[in-house]
Amino acid sequence: MTRQDVIVLVAILTTCADAQRTPMGGVPSGHLYAALMSTTDLNHYHTILSTLKSAGFVEERGHFLRATEKGIALAKELEEELERSKV
Repeated sequence: MTRQDVIVLVAILTTCADAQRTPMGGVPSGHLYAALMSTTDLNHYHTILSTLKSAGFVEERGHFLRATEKGIALAKELEEELERSKV
C-alpha cells in the first residue's frame, strides 16, 4: 500500500465516520470524490472505496456512503493515532 493509498483511505473512512453525526447520516460519494480530486483520480478513489466496502468498513446505497460500526471504530483509532503522531 502506498502513502497515497493510505491518505485516500483515511480521508474516505474518517469523512464517512464524521458524516454519521450529521442529519444526513452519511455523504454522497460524488461529493466526497470532488473533495479528494486534488489528491486522487477517479479510478484510485473507486479502488480504495471498493476495498473499504469489501472489508466491511463502509457501505454504499444509491451512491450514498455510510461508515459501519466497524468503520467508525477504525476511524476513531486512526484519528487518535494521527493526534499522537503530531506531538
